[in-house]
Amino acid sequence: MSNPSIALGQRTIADPSVLVLALTTFAIGLSEFIVIGLMGQITGDLGATLSSGSWLVAAYALGISVGSPLLAFLSLGLSARRLSVMLIGGFTILSLGCALAPTMGWMIAFRALAGGLHGAFFTVTTASLPSLFDERRAPMALALMFSGLTVAMVLGVPMGMALAGSFGWPLPFILIALCSAMGAVLLSQVLPQDFGQSQTPRIRLLRQAALRADLLWPYGFTVFGFGGGFAFLTYAEAWLTLQAGLPASVARGMLGVVGLGALAGNVLGGALPQVLGRPQALLLAVAAQLLGLALLPMASGIAAIALALLSWSMGAFASAPMVHSWAIDISRDTNARIAASFNVTAFNTGLSISAMIAGWQLAAGAGVQSLPLTALVLVAPALAIALGFAAMTRPR
Repeated sequence: MSNPSIALGQRTIADPSVLVLALTTFAIGLSEFIVIGLMGQITGDLGATLSSGSWLVAAYALGISVGSPLLAFLSLGLSARRLSVMLIGGFTILSLGCALAPTMGWMIAFRALAGGLHGAFFTVTTASLPSLFDERRAPMALALMFSGLTVAMVLGVPMGMALAGSFGWPLPFILIALCSAMGAVLLSQVLPQDFGQSQTPRIRLLRQAALRADLLWPYGFTVFGFGGGFAFLTYAEAWLTLQAGLPASVARGMLGVVGLGALAGNVLGGALPQVLGRPQALLLAVAAQLLGLALLPMASGIAAIALALLSWSMGAFASAPMVHSWAIDISRDTNARIAASFNVTAFNTGLSISAMIAGWQLAAGAGVQSLPLTALVLVAPALAIALGFAAMTRPR
């Protein structure tokens, strides 16, 4: 059990609370991403059309975007420790509901509700985790928690798809429920009593988090600096096979490179702000993304493509924990939980808009060859935001 008497400077990033939060983040991340690879099986088994499968993704994203700020606000009066256990417990039940859904309508409803609890859990835990650490260790602890999402995308989704192919699509959701149930039990044991803070819900707090000028900077960076690259990533496999001309097996290997870059980026996202300072670290992350996306259309050969993908993925996934820490840090005098919820909404807004823009381009006949350039244009505003942030924080 985590010792609540441990001083901030004595608690290390190997603290059980960080490891268990990474486990539960893996479960909610797998729930978000796995459905993309199971859409054909789910719609076929539930007697729905393949086109209706897009609602499985949209309902979850909508649940996160709406549920995250709404539930975070309504639950401000509850302790973060108790609320985290309740949210992941509810998520467990809804995951089982997905596995047992008798119709497509029920499946979509369970997905929407699960998305809301996913967003609220991620909001509460990421806003509260820094309270356990000193300023030096807090960014790395947050980055390690973020790595649960990355591992879910890189390793969890392929493994889940393989299991679904052999034993049916409900199995991954059953495993997600087991994983999150284990997380709920462990969180009740390892989270200290002083995890996060509670506060009386007031509309003023919601308004401040939504409209406060200095918080609009990290929100905007999140939409463009993390979400923009997904205009390419959403159709990366198609680009690798159709445009780069790689065999399907090699293309899957290139996506593995993206996964490795993402994992490395999570670690760098915790370490670089301590070495360079947050403004310079954000600038480096954006520059790495823009470089990788600019090189992709010119890349010839597996090595060049791999280096370009590595540059983009490391930059994108390094920026995620950095910008989330940024939003939390500057909102401590109002409410970090509400600010974190709006930044979670910004993550999903950026991903959704970028993916839609890429889909519109393809539907208009532009072809996959244009996607790296589209992603570059969408990421570029983050460079302006990072430069503005660096200018504002530069000593005068």
